[in-house]
Amino acid sequence: MNLPTGTQEFGAEDTDLLVHTTCDGAAARLGHNLTLVFTSWRAVLARGDEPAASSLEVTVDLDSLDIRDSSGGVKPMTDNDRAEIKRNAAKSLRTREHPQLRFVTTEITGSWSAGEITGDVTLNGTTSAATFQVVALNGGFRLGGELKQSAFGIKPYSAMMGTLRLSDSVLLEVHLPQA
Repeated sequence: MNLPTGTQEFGAEDTDLLVHTTCDGAAARLGHNLTLVFTSWRAVLARGDEPAASSLEVTVDLDSLDIRDSSGGVKPMTDNDRAEIKRNAAKSLRTREHPQLRFVTTEITGSWSAGEITGDVTLNGTTSAATFQVVALNGGFRLGGELKQSAFGIKPYSAMMGTLRLSDSVLLEVHLPQA
């Protein structure tokens, strides 16, 4: 796939940055699996002649977290549940001390049709490497990958003496428009 070189900026007004969470533990069926969305983020893709000569930088405002959808649970999610989830997320992510997530590419391999973007994620004052899969879609690309909360010093939310807890791994997904 031949793409034009140059710099492309995009963010929440162009596409959604999603986080998918699941519940673990003996009481996991009581909890809600969530699709979260960030309503304020910005990315800059500098495309070279080939993917290896390109870079991607992303900045996410963590306070912009919102709940897009939920599944599971023994009862439908209420507005109070949504507010509590957002408070717990802000507390776990320590958004007052570390209001942003940052991603900076260290390497892009493969092609724009099927490749990987590896880089450093800084979250909660900790930097850790992460790799995201790139897949071409009609009219753009899908980037997706997994982050472990514990890699950033985040203890996943738990309740009921740990029998209901958020899985350590969360899935990130974004669909990027093609320039």
